[in-house]
Amino acid sequence: SEFQLNQWDVFLWQSSISFDALIYQIFWPYIAKASVCLIVEEKQLDKAAIFQTMLLHKVSCALMVPSQATLLFQADARRLEHFSLF
Repeated sequence: SEFQLNQWDVFLWQSSISFDALIYQIFWPYIAKASVCLIVEEKQLDKAAIFQTMLLHKVSCALMVPSQATLLFQADARRLEHFSLF
């Protein structure tokens, strides 16, 4: 239970509807009563757009591959101090 969501969390959903992690990304926040922030497909590969979306919507957690997380945190890790990566 190291990774727990609660009703104050905002989870970034950025997977394709055909991706198997979709179930995880929808139902885990739903069960925890957390919010879900959707990012449009056109912006899913744009690290600046992802970063701005996360700041704007106060995203607190997301499921990312390590390479994407590395690029994102190189942008400005100080502004994402509240963020948890799963």
